[in-house]
Amino acid sequence: MIIHVPESSLDLANTKVLQVTENSKDFYTITVPIVGDDYNLFSNLTVTYSQNGENEGYQETIISRGLNNKIQIESYVNGKLMKSDLLNEEFLSNEQIKKDMQNVQKQGALLPQSRGVAAKIACIVVVLGISKYVATIIAGACVGSCPAIPVICAACIGGFVALGTGTMSSVVACFKL
Repeated sequence: MIIHVPESSLDLANTKVLQVTENSKDFYTITVPIVGDDYNLFSNLTVTYSQNGENEGYQETIISRGLNNKIQIESYVNGKLMKSDLLNEEFLSNEQIKKDMQNVQKQGALLPQSRGVAAKIACIVVVLGISKYVATIIAGACVGSCPAIPVICAACIGGFVALGTGTMSSVVACFKL
């Protein structure tokens, strides 16, 4: 397995395991948070196994501080770079993200419905009870893999669900908007 972060940044003590059903098949995702000052709270390494215990692949989602303090998202599937984007959003500390998420959950904020990625972001905000900022990160990291490759979509979303709240099927439904 090829990983693109130092091994010391893998937070093995906070590993999460989820059972995921995709296209009537059960999978298990094992998500290890990637931690450090320059990594976003949702950076993770997620390995997916079939119901029979066969390795279906792995995905690294590295969300870090990029140029001009903007969010850099890199997604690797089975060691290969699949996506690298610099978002036009300021990189916030993990403490600020947690505070924003608590505020959104308290307010029960809903965003107006719209089309495309904006609709996906709005849906993710509602389903996970998170801020628009965090939903933008999730959409940016997973939007490319979800329509095309269900197992990789499950790994991507599974990583965020394991590190946050909500259910896998609810978040997957957001990507079908």
